[in-house]
Amino acid sequence: MKMKTISYDSLIFDLDGTLWDTTEAIVVAWNNVLERNKINFKKIDSSDIKKVTGMQHDECVKTIFRSLDKKKQSLIIKETMIEDNLIIKKNGGRLYNGVIEGLRLLNQHYKMYIVSNCQKGYIEIFLNLYKLNNIFLDFECWGNTKKSKSDNIDMVKNRNKLQNPLYIGDTNGDMTAANKAHVKFYQLTYGFGDKIDEAISFPTFTDLVKNLIPN
Repeated sequence: MKMKTISYDSLIFDLDGTLWDTTEAIVVAWNNVLERNKINFKKIDSSDIKKVTGMQHDECVKTIFRSLDKKKQSLIIKETMIEDNLIIKKNGGRLYNGVIEGLRLLNQHYKMYIVSNCQKGYIEIFLNLYKLNNIFLDFECWGNTKKSKSDNIDMVKNRNKLQNPLYIGDTNGDMTAANKAHVKFYQLTYGFGDKIDEAISFPTFTDLVKNLIPN
């Protein structure tokens, strides 16, 4: 769905499913943790990870490993936060088509930020891998604050004195968080979420950029 661009003063991006996909690296990391701790559980595959992507890191673990006791869940939460970052820093992720070029174009017109449900250090790895530190002015995540995505969107909005930000994500949870933070929402439909009928949505990052670049 397309619409005439309105005067947003800033863009806040989700990360997983919106800018990149680190599923394969996370599969490696989580299996490493299970093997190292001799935890008897099936081998994790990409379908397991994709079912929970977008949730807070601890909720991802609790959902997949709900059959394990709380002590083992806590161990997996703690160790996967570290292991994820190590493997992703080494192996990287899969950038979606047009993201780097599109971000640089959008940055000519908007102040830009990231809010994600990821663990501490994860956003920094993304920024460093693709040399984007000069594009994003601020970011926040569950790993830093232990707060919900809506609270973190609100935090970024308030501390940067944003008047009319737009949140860009891929899931219904992203839309719910944006609505709760009283921020407009656009969906990219190539990510982990199903297409949301009531959302303004775009099939590619390039289409999003075309809509947001002022005429």
